[in-house]
Amino acid sequence: MMRRHLESAGLWIVIVLGVALRMTDIAFPDISTDEAQFALGASAAQPPLGMALLRFAQETFGPSAVAARSVSVLLGIVTLGVIYGIARHLFDRKTALITLAVAAIFPSHILFSRLAYLSVPLSCAWLAIVWAYLKATSKQEPLWLFLLFVFSVAATLIKTQGLLLPATLLLGRAIERRGSVLRDPVIWILLLSLVPIALYIGTHPGIAATLLLYGGNMYGVSGFSSRIVILLTTWWPVLLLVLPAIVFSLATIRRLHWPVWILLLLGTTIGLILGPGHEYYTTHLVYWALPIGLLFARMATPARGLLLTLLVANTCAILAPHSLFVTSWTHPLYREEGYWNTHADRINAALGDVESVIALGPTGHHVRWYVTAQVLVGNEMDITPFRTRLFIVFDRNELTKIPQATILYEDETLVIARK
Repeated sequence: MMRRHLESAGLWIVIVLGVALRMTDIAFPDISTDEAQFALGASAAQPPLGMALLRFAQETFGPSAVAARSVSVLLGIVTLGVIYGIARHLFDRKTALITLAVAAIFPSHILFSRLAYLSVPLSCAWLAIVWAYLKATSKQEPLWLFLLFVFSVAATLIKTQGLLLPATLLLGRAIERRGSVLRDPVIWILLLSLVPIALYIGTHPGIAATLLLYGGNMYGVSGFSSRIVILLTTWWPVLLLVLPAIVFSLATIRRLHWPVWILLLLGTTIGLILGPGHEYYTTHLVYWALPIGLLFARMATPARGLLLTLLVANTCAILAPHSLFVTSWTHPLYREEGYWNTHADRINAALGDVESVIALGPTGHHVRWYVTAQVLVGNEMDITPFRTRLFIVFDRNELTKIPQATILYEDETLVIARK
C-alpha cells in the first residue's frame, strides 16, 4: 500500500512539474511572424475561431505576448485532462495516471503551450473529438453526441486542417456501420459538423488561394526520403529521448481502439505532408503519450520510475527555465533573449510619433506586432507617391531605393532611414 502511494505521489509530482513548465518563460522569446499573424488576426488561410481566442485574450488582458500566449498555456493544460479522460475510458486508473504523467512532460507539447500558435488549440480539440467519439459510440448518450458535434466544429474552425480528423472518423464509422449508415446518429453528427467549415471555405477564396500559392512541393509526399530526413531532424532537438520511446510504444498500438490509431496517424504524418520543417507540427506528437503510457504501465515499478525520471530530465534539459540553466540541449528560443524584445523600444523611439512607416526587405508579421506605427511593406510597390518618408530597411541593398537617405538608427538587423 505504501509503495502504491509513493508511486502515485511521484506521478503527481511529474504532472505538476509539466503544468509548471507550461507556464514558464512565456514572455521570454520574441513573438514570431506566425504567432503575430494569428495574434493580429491577419491570416487569410485559417478560419476565425483560433485567432478569435487570441484576440479575446488580448482584449481581456491587454495586447501583450503573455496575453496572446495564455490561450496556449490554458489549452495545453486542458489537453492533459482530455488525455487522461481518453486513457481512463480505455484503461484502468493507474494506466491513465501514468499516461497523464507522460503527456505532462512531453517536451514538444510544453514548448508550443508557451507560444501563440494554433497547434495546441487544434491538438486539444482533436483529442476532445476522440474522447467524445469513444464515449458517444459506447453509450449513445445525448450529452456525448452534443459534445462530439461541438468539439468537431471547433476543430474545423481553429485551423483549416482541423477537418481531417472528423472527416476521417466519419469515413471509418461509415465503414464500421455499413448497412445502417443512415440510422447512425454518430455519422450524422460528424457529417453535420463539417457543414460550417465547408461553407466557410466556399465563401473565403483566400484559403484556396493560399493553398495554390504555397502548395506545390510544400504539400504532399514528393521527395519522400528527403522529407523523412527533414522530419527527423526537426523532431530530434525537441524530443530527444522521447523519440525512441515513441518507437518502442508501437508494440502497444494493437491494444488501442481504431479512432486512436487515426489520431496517431494524423498527428504523425501531418508534418510530413504539410511541411516537415515546421516544428509546430511536433505538438501533435503528444498523442503518443497514450501508447507510451500503456507501455510504461506494463513495466515493473523500478523500470517505469527510471524511464519517467529520464524523460523528466530530458524535458528539463530542453525547456527548463532559462534563469536556472541553459544547456547545449536547450531549445534555441530559450538560449538568449530575442532581438525584438531587446530592441523594440529603441526602434519605436527612433521612429517617434510617425503614423506609418514603409518596410523594405524581408518583413514578417512580427514587425507589425512590435512597431507601434502602421507598417506598409514596400517591396513590390512604387513608394514614391506615399507621403510617408520613414523607412525600416531589413536588407541594406534596398537603401538604393531611398536616394539621399538620412540614417536615424542602425544595428546588425535593420536600418531606419528618412528620405
